[in-house]
Amino acid sequence: MQSMKNILKVFGTLIIILVPSGVALAQTSFDYYDPYLGVTLPVGTPQQSINNSLQAIDDSEMYNEMLGPDSLPYQKLQNMQQQSEQQQLLNAINSQTQAQQQQAQELQKQNQLLQQQIQEQQQYQSQQQQVQVPQCAAGTVLYDDSCMTYDEECRSNFGSYSVWNGAINSSGGPTCDCASGYAWNSAATACVAQQAAPTPTLQQCNGKSWNACPAGQTFSCPAIGDPMCESNQTASGSAGGGGGSDGSGVTTTASAPMTEALQQALIQQIQVLQAQLKSILAQIAAGTAVAVGIDPSSPSYAVQAGGTTGVTVGVIKLRASNESFNLTKLGLTLTNSATGKTGSGIASNAAADLTTVYLYNGATLLGTATFTGSSNNATSTLSQPFLITRDVDTQITIKADLANIGVSSPGGVGDTVKVDPANFEGTGVSSGTTIKGPTATNSVTPGVAGVRLFKTTPTLALDTLPTTGVADGRLIHFKVTASSAGPVGIALFNFTSSWSVGGPVTNVSLYGFTDSSYSQPISGQSAGGLINSSVVNPSTGVAFSLTSSTTPVQIPAGQTYYFELRGSVAGVVSGTSVVTTLNGDGNLPAVTGGYQVSNVAGLLAGSKFIWSGNSTTTVGTTGVDWSNGYSIPGLPSSGLIQTRSN
Repeated sequence: MQSMKNILKVFGTLIIILVPSGVALAQTSFDYYDPYLGVTLPVGTPQQSINNSLQAIDDSEMYNEMLGPDSLPYQKLQNMQQQSEQQQLLNAINSQTQAQQQQAQELQKQNQLLQQQIQEQQQYQSQQQQVQVPQCAAGTVLYDDSCMTYDEECRSNFGSYSVWNGAINSSGGPTCDCASGYAWNSAATACVAQQAAPTPTLQQCNGKSWNACPAGQTFSCPAIGDPMCESNQTASGSAGGGGGSDGSGVTTTASAPMTEALQQALIQQIQVLQAQLKSILAQIAAGTAVAVGIDPSSPSYAVQAGGTTGVTVGVIKLRASNESFNLTKLGLTLTNSATGKTGSGIASNAAADLTTVYLYNGATLLGTATFTGSSNNATSTLSQPFLITRDVDTQITIKADLANIGVSSPGGVGDTVKVDPANFEGTGVSSGTTIKGPTATNSVTPGVAGVRLFKTTPTLALDTLPTTGVADGRLIHFKVTASSAGPVGIALFNFTSSWSVGGPVTNVSLYGFTDSSYSQPISGQSAGGLINSSVVNPSTGVAFSLTSSTTPVQIPAGQTYYFELRGSVAGVVSGTSVVTTLNGDGNLPAVTGGYQVSNVAGLLAGSKFIWSGNSTTTVGTTGVDWSNGYSIPGLPSSGLIQTRSN
C-alpha cells in the first residue's frame, strides 16, 4: 500500500512537471468521483487536486482491494519508477566521470609546469657553476661581470661627460659628477653641455641701439623719435594664464623660470641701457652741434659745356655732435662771376646759369631746388627726413643742369658758377628739438670750387710715339677733341724742349692731321698741315709759343685732330735724349671789358694755351670769346710731357 502511494506521488509530480506553465488542467464545478480508484477527487488546482487525491488514497480502506501487485497500473508505475531511478544513477555517474577527467587534466598541467621549473633550475645551476667571478684590482670595481675604473663606471651609467668626483657612495660605488662645461639634465640621468648665457639682441634705430622686441611683436623704427614694438596680432583683451593680450594690442606670453645666466645677461643689458640713457641726457644737456662744410671729395674747378645736365658741382659734408638729427631742409646759395655776360652781350646773373639743382646721397635723390628770377638763394625741402648720424661724416652731392650758351641763351660765357650750402633745418633724434644753422653752435661753411661755362670745351691727351729714334725729329704727339656741343678754336700752343748728350734742336714746327696715322693734313692751314712758321733756334728748357700763320685751328664738334711737333735734332749719339712739354695754364686769365673771356691779344701775355668755345659763331683772334688752358680736361698746369732718346 505504501509503495503504491509513493508511485502515485511520483506520477502526480510528473504531471505537474510535464504540464506547461500557463496551461490549465480541466476543472469542473463539482467534485469528481474516480470509479477506478473508488474515490472522490475534489475540485481545485492541479497541485491541490493531486495532493488531495493522494491524501484520500492514504485514508482509503479500499486501496488494497483496488490495487494489487499484479494489476496493470501498478506494473506501469513500477516500470516508470525504475527507469527514472536508473536515469538518475546514470546522470550521476556521467557527472562524476567528467569531474574526474577535469581533475586529471589539471594534474597533468601542474606536472608539466613543475617539470619545466625543474629544468630551468638545473640550467641555472649549471651556468652558475661555469661562471668565474673576476677579481678586480685596486681602484676598479666589478660592473656587469667586468672590472672597470670609477670614471669608466660613471661614463657607463651617465654618458661620456660623467666623471668620478673622488667620493664613494654608501653602496661602495663611485659618486659621479659632470665634467667641466657640462651639467646634469633635468632628470639627473646624463651630463649635457651647459647653455651659454644668451647674448642680448640689439637693433639700430635713429643712431642708437635698442633691445629686440618679444616674440610676436615687430620692431618699428619711425623716421623721428624712438622705436616701438608693435603687435603682430589683434588684441583679444585676455591677459590671464599662460599668455594672451593685455588689451592694448601687445601680446603677452608666460615667462619661463629665469636662469642665472639669463639674469646676468639682463643685468648687463640694463647697464648698457643706463649708459646710453646717461649719454643721451648729457647730449641733450650739451645741445646738438652741427657743422656743415665742403667735403674733400668735392670736385675741383672745371670747365663745362653749357646745356650739360647732372653735373656734379659740389659735395657737402654734414657732421653732428652730441645727438643725431634728421635733416629736413637745406638752403643753397649761388654765386657767379661778377661781370659775366651772355653770348648776346647781356649781363648774366647767377640764377640764369642754372636750371635745376639736385641733392643726392649716393644714388638716392633727397630733394631739388630751383633758383628763380635774380635770386641767388634757394631752399630744398627734402622728400623725407634724412638721418645725420652723430659723430659720422655724411655727404650730400650737389648736381646741376647748366644753362645753354649762345645767341638768345641765358648762360653767361665763361661764368664760374658755385652752389654752396647756406643754411639747414632738422630735428634732434633724441631730444625732438628743432635744430637750425648757422648759429653760434651750428656752422655752415661754403667753399665749392665751381664750374666754368662755355659753349663747348676741348679735351687733350698724349698720343703714341716710339720712345727711341729721336733722330727722326719727331718731338711729341698729342690730340685734341672737341665736345659734341660745338667746334673748338685754338689760337696758341706753348712748348718747352730740353735735350742732353747731343743737340741742339732747331727749326721746330707744328703740324695738324685729321687721322691717327698722321697722314691726312688738316684744312685751313699751310701745306702739309703746317700751323706756324718755324722756331729756328729754341733754347733748351725755354718755353716758346706757336700761333697759326693763317687763322686759328678749328676742330669740328665731336671730332679729334692729331698734332705733331717736329724739329731737327743735331749731334745724335748713343744716350741723346729730348724731353718735350706741351705747357698748360695754372690760373684763370685776367680779363677786361665786362666778359669772363677775352680776345687773343688780351691773353698772350701770360697764357700757354689759348682756345675758344665759339659761343655764337666761329670767332677770329680779335673776337671776345677766348680763354686760356686753365683746368682744360687732359691738360694739367704741368703740361703733357713726352721723352724720346737714341
